[in-house]
Formats: sequence, structure tokens, C-alpha cells
Amino acid sequence: MRLAFIGASHWHLPLYLEPALELPGVEVVGISDPDEAIVAGLKERLGCAGSIDFRNLCDEVRPDFVIALGRHCDMPDEASYLIDARIPFAIEKPCGLNSAEVAILAARAAEAGVFAAVALVIRDGPFIDTLQARLGDDEIAYMSFRFIAGPVSRYRAAGARSISACISSISSAFSSAQMFVSFRQPCRARCRARRSRTIRSSRSGKALGPA
Repeated sequence: MRLAFIGASHWHLPLYLEPALELPGVEVVGISDPDEAIVAGLKERLGCAGSIDFRNLCDEVRPDFVIALGRHCDMPDEASYLIDARIPFAIEKPCGLNSAEVAILAARAAEAGVFAAVALVIRDGPFIDTLQARLGDDEIAYMSFRFIAGPVSRYRAAGARSISACISSISSAFSSAQMFVSFRQPCRARCRARRSRTIRSSRSGKALGPA
């Protein structure tokens, strides 16, 4: 399989790239990112093609599959191009800046018959295996997740170019994991989050002030 990565400055790149380099029959043939330094460094390391324009890269190397990363605001354009080019791909969450953008992409991919997926990796990791081993045949009455997803500064730095809430970007992976463990099979879930302007202490519940 000829594999390409676009939006390669995304902080999740190693989670996809390192395993791909160990898979038999997989060849990384291209890297793209708007940052020329990122492209140059990865080209030298991997010995593959590179471009600051993902369209030019894909037109040049014609990959069998693409891992689409990058800024949240760029993801709809990336996915739209890959759908039009009939290139199968997996794209990082959240795929866009709002649910309307994501719904359009899903509908277009389905209509075109192009494979398009979001890698909800937690359901395939050791966390789920550990939960299932401890649960056995017991039913789940209550489940809660707490996940520290890194500093919010990385979202603030992107400003309007990204979704600024960890709930919007990350909770889908944990919702998927919870449903998978509960029902022992893949299923569909719909979630809604409400923003609050108040921060509360986890110990006392005391309001600390505006966020």
C-alpha cells in the first residue's frame, strides 16, 4: 500500500506514522504540510516526496490511502479533495469546525462510494482490553472518563482555525469506547455538549469565576 500523510505538522502524526513504518507492505510515498520546514525534515527522514500543497502531492504520487491531519479549519478542504479524487482516507477528528461541515463530508463520501473514516483509536487499544477483562460478564451501571489532553494553549494559538474545546474534539473517542464496551460491538452514538462560562472546583463545587 502506498501511503501519504497530509497536514503532517499535527501533533498526532507519530501515532500514525510510527506504526505505519513497521507494517509489512506499506510504503510512505508522500508528506504534505503548509510548513516548509516540516516537509523538508520529513522528506529527508523518510526519503519520500513532499509538498506544501496536498493536492499537488496527491496528484504526483497517487497514493492508495491518505492519512489526513492538519488544522481543524483545513480538514473539510482536505476531505473534499480526497473524495473528488476518489482516494480512500482516514481523517483526524473533529474533521471540521462544526457538525454541519462534518455531515456534508459524510454524505459526499457515501454518495461517491469513497472510503472515509475517523480513527477512534481508544476502542482498539489496551484500555478497552483492560476494561473488558475486569468487567467479565457484569453489566455497566455507570461509567465516567477523565482525560488530560494537553495544554489548552495549543487550541488558543490556533484561534478561529480550530475547535477550542476538548469536549468537541476528544469526547467522541470516549463516547465510542463507552458504547463499544457497553454493547460489546460497534454502534452509533449522538452527543451534545453545552459550554459554560463558569469554572467549578472539582473538590468543593465552588464557582471560581468566568472561564
